[in-house]
Amino acid sequence: RKISSADIVANLKKIARDENLKVSDEALAFIARRAAGSLRDGQVILDQMVSFSRGAVGMEDVARVLGIVEDEILFGLSGAIHGRDANAALKITDRFMREGKDVSTVAHALIEHFRNISVLKIGHDLESLVEAGDEKIAAYRAEADAFTIEDILYIVYTLSNALEMMRRSSSSRIPFETALIKLTRTGSIISLAEIAGRLERLEKNEGPRQASNASNEPPSAKKPDSAAAQPDNAGPKPAADLEEIASAWAAVISKIKEKK
Repeated sequence: RKISSADIVANLKKIARDENLKVSDEALAFIARRAAGSLRDGQVILDQMVSFSRGAVGMEDVARVLGIVEDEILFGLSGAIHGRDANAALKITDRFMREGKDVSTVAHALIEHFRNISVLKIGHDLESLVEAGDEKIAAYRAEADAFTIEDILYIVYTLSNALEMMRRSSSSRIPFETALIKLTRTGSIISLAEIAGRLERLEKNEGPRQASNASNEPPSAKKPDSAAAQPDNAGPKPAADLEEIASAWAAVISKIKEKK
């Protein structure tokens, strides 16, 4: 039987307290999540963390031992996406690749990052669905204010497509960087409800204006009926008489000579 993450965290907290160990709540939450319902696995991971750190255990220790993606990378990438800063996103990617991190692991972590943001965006009472400490929850909430739900759905969809391309590509870096460039070049996504609202407001504003223009139009401005406007003998206007043109031109020449 799998044990809930909350129960695993409670057990690990008791162990840390009994053995006078300093372990951050965020680290415990991640250890519980990595244990995947196994209390024994959670205890083994905690023991590894304590042996490795030889002191206080934080998320940096967990990241080094388990090879996870640090919050600095995830919040840096989400900040670059919100700020439409492709340059920053590519620099972060280059840095974590130089550190030896797997691109697909970062992509999966970034998708989960935006999943947590979306959960807290949807409701303030959904904190229990996000396995993180209070400080990180607050950081997620700040990120949630920067994105619309439509933005987040589009980001997750784009990153998921990038992951699929990574599986078929010899270079996982290219699909990931392409996705980041796409996300930093895309404007804010407007919801269908907002579009419908804008159209409705336009229609409401346009209606009275058209009616006012029609009522203020003078009778003389109204177009006559096409049948009545045309005389019976309507046809192409005849060209000017050649003799009239010659006479007028002669008069013009005469005036010029008088001035001379």
